[in-house]
Amino acid sequence: MDVDIESSYKKMKSDGNFHKNKVVYKEKPPNVHLENLAPIPIYKGNPEKPMVALLINVAWGNEYIPTILTTLKESKVKATFFFDGSWVKKNPDLAKMIYREGHEIGNHAYSHPDLKKRSKSDTIQELEKTNALIEETIGIKPKWFAPPSGLTNPLRIFQ
Repeated sequence: MDVDIESSYKKMKSDGNFHKNKVVYKEKPPNVHLENLAPIPIYKGNPEKPMVALLINVAWGNEYIPTILTTLKESKVKATFFFDGSWVKKNPDLAKMIYREGHEIGNHAYSHPDLKKRSKSDTIQELEKTNALIEETIGIKPKWFAPPSGLTNPLRIFQ
């Protein structure tokens, strides 16, 4: 962020005093964008920006989802839900509800495999099958992927 000196001056000019709460800031665009990065996991963002992202992997059950959605709505917070394809197949109405409530949707593979033990072609099949099912169910193709059980070899998958 940079101080917008001209706008700050205009806000404070009328009473002739400096007021910290009247300083106007303008956001500087980043030097590096997500499009410039290789397809590898992102574990933390810019420490200069007071932001957080909530990521919720959905693979096993649905007993906590209503409470999670209520809490997010009451807090006026959106999250990214990473769907396991087999979960979407069993719970299409919940998947639609999560999306309708304005949350972003990502891919969490189809059968929650340990991708470290899978071939590149098996992994691509898992991702494509899940993307197709999510697109068929809620009408969008996920942009993001969260590997089941954590880190895999992203270079093996995306090369």
